[in-house]
Amino acid sequence: MRVATFGRWWHDIVSTVRNSRKHKGGQNINTLKSRLVASWAGKSHSELLTDIGQYSKLLKVAGVDVTAYWEEDGYYTKRGKTQTKYLISQKGCELICSQLSDVQRAKFNAECSKAFNKG
Repeated sequence: MRVATFGRWWHDIVSTVRNSRKHKGGQNINTLKSRLVASWAGKSHSELLTDIGQYSKLLKVAGVDVTAYWEEDGYYTKRGKTQTKYLISQKGCELICSQLSDVQRAKFNAECSKAFNKG
């Protein structure tokens, strides 16, 4: 788990810019920050972290590599405490979206499409 500085933490909250990370296969995967994804899903960040934990357990039982969906990351708060966040891939967003109600799903899909299709 990488840990960002406080200045980076604030940037992570307000930024809608996608990130890129290397997957085990070597290809770059575009990701979104979990705080942003939580706001689009209409959930608190802690609720989304709980959901991701449950999805991860199910995927691992099924023998699926969770790093194709998300990767755990972290940041420091002002008080020096380490907090967890995730870098979520488009595949992960699709999984999260499948669990939302119809109205939430429509809004979530629109936001994800804009974010992942930025040039």
